[in-house]
Amino acid sequence: MNIGFTTLFFFLCSCLLHSNDTSTERDDEPVKTEISPSGRDLNIEIYPHKFLDSGTPDSSGENPLVTWSNCSYDLQDHPCEFNLIDQNGNEFSLYDHMGKVIVLDFSTMWCPVCKMIAPNSQIIQDTYEDQNFVYITILIDDQTGSEPGISDIYSWSSQYGMTSSPVLIGNRSLIDPDGESGWQVSSWPTFFIINRDMITEFYLPGWNESVIVEEIESLL
Repeated sequence: MNIGFTTLFFFLCSCLLHSNDTSTERDDEPVKTEISPSGRDLNIEIYPHKFLDSGTPDSSGENPLVTWSNCSYDLQDHPCEFNLIDQNGNEFSLYDHMGKVIVLDFSTMWCPVCKMIAPNSQIIQDTYEDQNFVYITILIDDQTGSEPGISDIYSWSSQYGMTSSPVLIGNRSLIDPDGESGWQVSSWPTFFIINRDMITEFYLPGWNESVIVEEIESLL
């Protein structure tokens, strides 16, 4: 099944995270943008070991579909809730989408591969939307390596035609290269796929259209 591109691209570690240790750089690595995170505060709430109220609340204010109290960033476990802002300025909570197959695409605005594949997000969303599916892009950096704002994600979504595919304001507190205190992201883009029971099933650093589509279809 071809979605968006006639040629399949497979980029592992195509855009590497910035590191202060330059001893690991190699001459045969692709050219990549080096950035320094600004550390600017952003209104993002992360709950590493509990969940936000979402969906239709019961008398306690909790989502009755959420029956777990712990989470992690490991495969085959419940992912941790996040509460971010989308391109329309609305609050977006992960757990509100329990019952859907969810793709999380962690990207940056300076990453060449992220820009190249960005139009695919809405194409994939349109293809599977009527099967309780959502493709979510989380932008971690803007063009300069700083934290993005609402104007950045609005520009990104407009440029690449993302209408019903959410684009969210992220920052580096959401990620951890080791996957202990955040989503395990060490290259751009990185993908996670979550099943209808809110279990993280799949992890892919880099872009491979056929692999991602195959995994989506296996969970629908």
